[in-house]
Amino acid sequence: MYRANVKRTGVYQAQGIERLRGIKWKFKIDSQLRVDFSRIGFNCPIILADEVLYLCDFQGNLCAVNSQTGKEIWRTKIDHKILDFMIFHNNIIYLSSSDGDLYAIDVETQQIKWKLPINFGCNCSPIVYSDLLLANSKDGNIYAIKIETGQLFWQFKTTENMATTPPALSNGVVYVGSEDGKIYAIDAGTGQEKWKCEIESLALYSIPIITNDVVYIGVKKNFLYAIDAETGAEIWRLQVEDKYYLMPFSPPVIDDKFIYIGIYVGYLCAINIKTQQKSWQKLESYHQLNSITLADGIIYCERSGTINAIKAQSGEELWKFIAPEPIWWFLNPSLWWSQIINTFSKLASGTALIQFSSPVIADEIIYVLCSDGYLYALY
Repeated sequence: MYRANVKRTGVYQAQGIERLRGIKWKFKIDSQLRVDFSRIGFNCPIILADEVLYLCDFQGNLCAVNSQTGKEIWRTKIDHKILDFMIFHNNIIYLSSSDGDLYAIDVETQQIKWKLPINFGCNCSPIVYSDLLLANSKDGNIYAIKIETGQLFWQFKTTENMATTPPALSNGVVYVGSEDGKIYAIDAGTGQEKWKCEIESLALYSIPIITNDVVYIGVKKNFLYAIDAETGAEIWRLQVEDKYYLMPFSPPVIDDKFIYIGIYVGYLCAINIKTQQKSWQKLESYHQLNSITLADGIIYCERSGTINAIKAQSGEELWKFIAPEPIWWFLNPSLWWSQIINTFSKLASGTALIQFSSPVIADEIIYVLCSDGYLYALY
């Protein structure tokens, strides 16, 4: 699930990897290296359920891979579009495509159970509440869909034709931010508004995050808002960084005491929730920071072509994993153009265009998809 849970905290309840031994296995999911600036297809491409990894390639196929061995179990064609943002519930995978369709796929039969052609957009990240699938869209609506039939149960309009954030869920209430500059709390069962709170314009990759009855959301110019989840009252706001205020947040990670925030340019810090003071901060390089996750006191940062493991308590770097260069790529004409672009980018700016997905963390294993075409199991 995107951001590890329905509260979107980014925290996995699993044992982390303090010392990286290497690659346990790798599985070739795509035949070509893919380098560009788009995050489509790398937001939530991996699901782990019952020792099976489910993921999509860039030809519209859904694949099942044994998580212990890296062997393919099956692969089935779903669409000709890029598939993204998956969620697993009762042997059904719900996923969105880049053309806005939402699919329900039975993993036992590999058949499409239903398809809903609503304009969800590439940032759709559904969650399940009771017998409903809650999904955001770029038309300003939150949709509640019956998971068995795909029928619309309710919809809530935030604003006119403006994108909304992926929803977060807590205590039967769904929280969503809108580009109209508001965050909304909606009863997940009825679709009725509970409250709305005026905030500033959303930052790129904004998403509501909930912990201890507080909703946190990042907005432009690197402001972080803390909002009472019950009443919608603003508790505090903080400008995390003013030097890089034009650079957006990656979605924060939250534990009981700290909020860990990454800024797109590569800046990372830990903020004490109680005092709103920085415990530590670091800027090792100006490499694009796309996502951060947390497990067992270790932060995993997905940067351009690199996964960094950082001790949450101190900010100390524990290890990093760099995407391997394709072997003998110059003998494969299909890789020439993309590899030349990637090499030039690294020489010119020090930034690779190869991307990793947000990692999925199991006990002492990290699963991550790379745009070099491989799924990696790190241990």
